[in-house]
Amino acid sequence: MRWFAGRVVRWLRARRLLASNPWPVSLTYAGFDARAKPLVVLAIGTHPDALVASCRKLAGVLRSFPEFAPVLVTDVARFAFFSRLGWLVEYLPDIAGSDADYPERKFRLLARRYRGAPIIPLGAASEAAFDESGLRALLMAGPRGPAARP
Repeated sequence: MRWFAGRVVRWLRARRLLASNPWPVSLTYAGFDARAKPLVVLAIGTHPDALVASCRKLAGVLRSFPEFAPVLVTDVARFAFFSRLGWLVEYLPDIAGSDADYPERKFRLLARRYRGAPIIPLGAASEAAFDESGLRALLMAGPRGPAARP
């Protein structure tokens, strides 16, 4: 019976008779607006110290963009620091062994979950000249610009 309900929901969404609910990216304790759009910050393979420095810098710049809620995609497990930032974190651990394709499957899930959201590589925030105008330029580049792919 559950498969039937799933088909009906997909059929209704395909005909735009039922709006899909976007993934809520704002954390209630972080002070982001509930209608904030996700801004995916891609930081896979970044050294932990460089990640902390870049996140601090980007957090300062993002104060001027209340319409976005940052979502950090990383393989670094510094959850206490990320919690203090108030960012949503999608953790992609490096797993070796029997389930080595887990990070790839989760990355595909995240690609579906945050489809249409602007993506900025964290390396862009680590540049010395990165400021509000630099972030605005990345966001205005659109889905086919530098903000779409790392």
